[in-house]
Amino acid sequence: MRPASQSPRDTLERSEARLGESLILEWLPETAIAQNLYIEFTFRARESAVLKMIWSGQRRVLAKAEQQITLS
Repeated sequence: MRPASQSPRDTLERSEARLGESLILEWLPETAIAQNLYIEFTFRARESAVLKMIWSGQRRVLAKAEQQITLS
């Protein structure tokens, strides 16, 4: 087994945000993106639903997050 420092990289290739089943953001970053990535976007929810964020690389999903959005 090789040390973690020699593991092949799985860099960010795709990021998406969905509100319920609706795709609200899809981002395919270029190779010139900084290492300490910061993304900000705004949207207007028209219905209560779960906001899902997924960041993925070539080999696997790198991170997921979910948050319930409830309209009053």
